[in-house]
Amino acid sequence: MKIVDRPSFSHRTTLGLGGVGLAELLVRNEEDWDDVLGFVDKEGAEPFVLGKGSNILAADGQLPLVLIRMDREEPRILSQTEDRTVIGVGAGFSLPGLLGWLAGKGLSGLEPLTGIPGSVGGGVAMNAGSYGQTLGEVLQRVQILTRRQGVTWLDKGEVSLGYRHFSSRLDKGFWLITRVDMELTAERPEKIRSRMRSWYQTKKAAQPVTARTCGCVFKNPSSDLPAGLALDRCGLKGRRAGQVGFSELHANFLVNYGQGRSRDAFELLDLARDKVKDRFGVQLELEVVALGAPAPEGCAGPDDHEKRQRTGRISP
Repeated sequence: MKIVDRPSFSHRTTLGLGGVGLAELLVRNEEDWDDVLGFVDKEGAEPFVLGKGSNILAADGQLPLVLIRMDREEPRILSQTEDRTVIGVGAGFSLPGLLGWLAGKGLSGLEPLTGIPGSVGGGVAMNAGSYGQTLGEVLQRVQILTRRQGVTWLDKGEVSLGYRHFSSRLDKGFWLITRVDMELTAERPEKIRSRMRSWYQTKKAAQPVTARTCGCVFKNPSSDLPAGLALDRCGLKGRRAGQVGFSELHANFLVNYGQGRSRDAFELLDLARDKVKDRFGVQLELEVVALGAPAPEGCAGPDDHEKRQRTGRISP
């Protein structure tokens, strides 16, 4: 296990904002987990599992968190028939890397997720999705580590999956996803890559995929009123506070245009919530994980404390 002192959130998140944590623990193998839990208990700090940092908005300054990061474990084929293939992959492996690996192996099922950054574990734990396809749809089973049960495998039928939601009977207190098994279908690699290119171009035309963002910041209140449309109608598309602003391409994306500050980002989220509530009578719910947000004006609420302990609310 490698230990890093005072890890920077601005260097570890795609939005590029935030202060520093207490320490970062890099897990390299299963034997490290006892050391991780021992370190967290000794320091008396809150553990936070960080994937690729693509779904995080961390506050400025010192945050009382010990970051836990997993070394990448390459995907591998576990079983294969003519129509179906089961693969296993470590939670720390990148989601874009997995999609590229699947294309090379001629395995289809996740092409609409092209362009989504983050880790496999974070993606599964928030059931990341795009254009009607979610990771949960190909999930076969998931390995979860908890303090009391240790490492446990759960079949898909033993977990609850929904819109940006993953939970299980094991998620009381600290838990994290360590490995995932998925079931894919066979397809010619050139067809898979063609679909991936098509989905990426569609996404690039509508979303700021090359900018410094944390993905969509709010969940969609309903299919009739997506968050981006609500924010747009409230005049928030392109709205800035300092070096942070809502994208001019898609209002539900927060963009760091330079040397942004987290306090400006939280100010914009507060403004957005107020305006949407006043106009539509809808309370926007965060999709991004807010760490150390000001309360009560900011984004952290009673539910966010629990979310911080979960792999699932981190980086898809």
